[in-house]
Amino acid sequence: MLPPELLRNVATGGWLSATPPRFRDLVLDRAVVRRYGPREVLHEAGDESGGMYGVAAGTIRLMLSAVDHGPYCGHLLRPGSWAGDVGAITGGARLGGLISSGESVVLYLARAAITGIVAEDPACWRHFVAGTMINLNTAFGAIADLMLRDHRKRLVAVLLRAAGARSEMPPVERTIEVDLSQADIATMANVTRTTAGATLRRFEQAGLLKTGYGKVTILSPARLRRMLME
Repeated sequence: MLPPELLRNVATGGWLSATPPRFRDLVLDRAVVRRYGPREVLHEAGDESGGMYGVAAGTIRLMLSAVDHGPYCGHLLRPGSWAGDVGAITGGARLGGLISSGESVVLYLARAAITGIVAEDPACWRHFVAGTMINLNTAFGAIADLMLRDHRKRLVAVLLRAAGARSEMPPVERTIEVDLSQADIATMANVTRTTAGATLRRFEQAGLLKTGYGKVTILSPARLRRMLME
């Protein structure tokens, strides 16, 4: 059983928060708690599908691969995020891998549990599809951000997306820690590591963020968002 504060992370943010209370309760009742340590693999691309993962605490790295290169970290799943929905619903192979960034807690909803929920109420399919649409919107947004010509804006967009502040701002302005190295950020923004390092140092000098070993702390998400509109 999840502690109340972790249960709130899953139920009041992200996909589940936008679903009806009855459906939310069905998901939470049938999900099981799993805990992972740093760099522990939840699954890899190509693995047989099993179920969905909802992040309750910590961050999960979404690893992406192409036919001839990768894997790379493509996104960070923060509390309230869900992944694995496509494979869990279709039964197809996993499209990407999931690795725990540090200590993390997730809810795992098995495909059998999904089938059971839908058997009780077939209309619940649309709620699962709504979760897939959230992830699809994030993927489309990431693709669009890579088309920004200004490399500084691409870096800002990556940082905000990894912080969970790309499409909407947190209700309260606060610092947000992002568990990505400068090499990760450079790859995600499609710039060289040298360019990423120099740009992040300028951002740090401007008081926008603070760099650390394997992480970046965003000091003002609102100021970064304004940079995208300049």
